[in-house]
Amino acid sequence: MNNDTDYIYDLENEQRETLLRLLDKLKPFPNMDYFVLQKIWQRRFFPMITIELLLFDRPYDCSNAKVLLVKRDDEYFKNCWTLTGKFLAPNQQISEALLSIAQKECGVSEVCSPLFVGQFSHYNMQRLHTFSSVFIAYAPSLAIIAEKQYQLFELSNTPESLIDTQKFILTKVRDYIHSLSTNKMAPISKFFECSALI
Repeated sequence: MNNDTDYIYDLENEQRETLLRLLDKLKPFPNMDYFVLQKIWQRRFFPMITIELLLFDRPYDCSNAKVLLVKRDDEYFKNCWTLTGKFLAPNQQISEALLSIAQKECGVSEVCSPLFVGQFSHYNMQRLHTFSSVFIAYAPSLAIIAEKQYQLFELSNTPESLIDTQKFILTKVRDYIHSLSTNKMAPISKFFECSALI
């Protein structure tokens, strides 16, 4: 990890003007040039915000409810399972991001009983620092999803190759849903306080 003293705080006027001209040419996140985005992640200029939507095939307080996971195979996560979600784009409302996840990523048109369950701070992961806002919902049409990269899992039997930070999220979600089913609602902060995963 770089120390604050490693960063350049004072640019020469010509350097600053060049940088500003180049920034004007960049597409907004998340469509930014990949190599520029990678450098931003590496230097930890600011945390990224992700929206995670855990979609269940039946009401999530049912004992046999299953959650939808997607298999990823990219340069960050090789052959790993992950939650369905996306980065929050500039000027995008959270409700718009949730709708995009459900419709574009998961192919479902109807989502029932969406519930915000907390926010997590993941630090020192592969993409360095992200804030994840986590929602759960019930989507009846999940039962007909047949794409190879998607699969339904019981919360108590998720794959070993699930990304570590999301294992932590699922554990907390499982505890939270258990509190719903037993009518022993506890403060959200007890389950979803920000956690640094090193």
